Amino acid sequence: MSSCETCCSILNVLKNTTDEWTQVQLGSHEQVMRLSTCEDHKKLLAHTLRIDDSIELPRSYAVTNSANGHVIDIVGRRAYNRDLLVHDVHLISDSQSSTSICRGRVPHRDWIDRSLLQDWITSCERRHSRKCDQHLNTISATIRPTYLVDTWLECLVQPCGSEPYVALSYVWGGAQVFRTLKGNKELLMRHRALAPGNRDVLIPNTIRDAMRLVPVLHERYLWVDSLCVLQDDENKHLELLNMSAIYANATITIVAAQGSDANYGLRGLSGISRPRSLNKPVYSIGPARISIPTVPRSSGNLSHLSTWRTRGWTLQEEIFSRRKLIFEADVVRWDCEVAVWLEDVKSTESPRQSNQLPDPSKRSKRLFYLIYPDVYDFVNLLTNFNIRELTYPEDALSAFEGLAQALNHSFLGGFISGLPSGFFDIALIWNGTDNLSRRVSKSTDGARSLPSWSWAGWKGSLNPWMWTEAAEWVKYSDDAYCGSAAFATPLTKWSYKQSITDVGVSIHNVWYEYRSNYTEGDLPCPSGWTRHPVSESPNNGRSVNVKPKWQWFYKHESVPDVEFWYPLPLAQEPVKPALIIAPFISCTTKRAWLVVSEPADTHYPMVSLRDARGRWAGTLQPDECGGVDESKTQQQKLRGARLELVEIVTGFSADHNADYPYKSGIPPEMIPKIGNLYHYYYVLWIEWENGIAYRKGIGKIWKDMWEEQDRETIDLIMG
Repeated sequence: MSSCETCCSILNVLKNTTDEWTQVQLGSHEQVMRLSTCEDHKKLLAHTLRIDDSIELPRSYAVTNSANGHVIDIVGRRAYNRDLLVHDVHLISDSQSSTSICRGRVPHRDWIDRSLLQDWITSCERRHSRKCDQHLNTISATIRPTYLVDTWLECLVQPCGSEPYVALSYVWGGAQVFRTLKGNKELLMRHRALAPGNRDVLIPNTIRDAMRLVPVLHERYLWVDSLCVLQDDENKHLELLNMSAIYANATITIVAAQGSDANYGLRGLSGISRPRSLNKPVYSIGPARISIPTVPRSSGNLSHLSTWRTRGWTLQEEIFSRRKLIFEADVVRWDCEVAVWLEDVKSTESPRQSNQLPDPSKRSKRLFYLIYPDVYDFVNLLTNFNIRELTYPEDALSAFEGLAQALNHSFLGGFISGLPSGFFDIALIWNGTDNLSRRVSKSTDGARSLPSWSWAGWKGSLNPWMWTEAAEWVKYSDDAYCGSAAFATPLTKWSYKQSITDVGVSIHNVWYEYRSNYTEGDLPCPSGWTRHPVSESPNNGRSVNVKPKWQWFYKHESVPDVEFWYPLPLAQEPVKPALIIAPFISCTTKRAWLVVSEPADTHYPMVSLRDARGRWAGTLQPDECGGVDESKTQQQKLRGARLELVEIVTGFSADHNADYPYKSGIPPEMIPKIGNLYHYYYVLWIEWENGIAYRKGIGKIWKDMWEEQDRETIDLIMG
């Protein structure tokens, strides 16, 4: 047994098989890493938590045991109890250890055990096929591919409609990818047209390996976009629109997450592909051997693991695929609706406990099961999408369209260039964190798909609280963050246009209409809804209420545990199309000018605004702010600039919840006192070009100060 106290603590937790959750503190960084002479645990901690001089070092370390030994975590804790990187560790079986607690496995360096893949499929079908076969109610199970690859006959076929198939999710990258066109379709439908010996059809390694793997999985048909979608067909757009359904209806999706292009292949499949190069370290803690999964169970972003995770088009493939066989970081794993099984960790009868990855798509997927719109989860989905790369930036909305289609039933009225139509006014107040950059089209007409007034016209992370005013209609829900300490009212009526000379199509603000009808009036409840006095709610202390004189809340029979401030039509018949791509919007509004002064005292890249007399008026966040250094440079460049601002929404927030984000940048003397409300206007900073206004930033102006300005009524067209 090791004489090192830290190593003994780690081993004791690893060998603990009790059902109770336990945590053992290993000590401070000084004690565990600097003063200790034991190299065993120092190597384990440094490698599992990826500790080096480039990151903030943990202040302390701990090891936890949860779920009857199925998840053992090494935790590095920073200041304010922030976890650095949580990584699970496993004992490797030897003659002295119980096999029931030894779940670590060291796979072959070059080759995957192919029988493991079939075992996973069989286990999934036996244990939880009912759950994994369940279709999202927002996606039609009847939508099938137009073409499939028959891997037995090695050719393209038109299916009858009921054939099970495997889908491939991968990245094209810079590889030359053979594509099916109208001119070669008939050729590709001949037997063995896709066989390896055909020099006229050079198929990239990833697709070729997938064609060989499908029969090993006891399947016959494969769907892959480059071969199964006519790339020069006038109906290609409809095929792309159906991609979410194509992945959702696939029996399995093979995910080629490793490699930067389609030529990398599915490495490690003996008799199918090239060998992999798995270098899996094994650590010694006293007499025991310990391994860590190659793909970490981390609270952080895993985009560093593969190009596939960074691509915009792959998000819908990740979300909607019900069963995924993922090749990544030289290992393979299974990910279905219930389980995550890893090649280097022995699975258990508690599959989700084996190694549940921090998959942002899991949280996002919840959106598509709800019959009502969850604003916060939707923003999370948008951020996950908007930080990803697109070969052609003008494809941003096309890549989002499949997601919009699946959300069409709950987000009333669909989407206008990515903004929810149902609360369009509030949707216009979106903002980023600190790294937005303008998307620039690579084609002459692509700019129509990148309007400055939509998040789709910009790349980067979005503020998770940016639409908090829109979240106010949900009073309470056990299943999600809900409610809002802010309240907003539209100031104008918007229309979208396909050209600046169009009359325009009015955008219907459903949420504001229902809020007005059911909080200010006394209309009968819509079908399925009931009205209740606020005093009857058991959750009043658990939800925020800054609503003006609202005495009632509502419940719907389909979600009896959720409380709403007012009803909305739920699970509506989807509108068509779900996403309208419009280059222009217009309205009549008011404008005024304010002057940029000092940087605002906030962690966001904001500047303070003052009026002509030097009085503080509010804050503004430029959209194109870059990183920290760039934003500071821009703040200095903007200082003294006179900005044109147009009002779009007015509102107020409660002082007791104003610290984040409502109070950001407000000087101490302007902060409302207890019991008061902070009233404001949201304004857009615009600049004109050829009679069209373009968004440059978003501002929040103190209501009294804005109304003192010499405001001018204008007709606004934004592009």
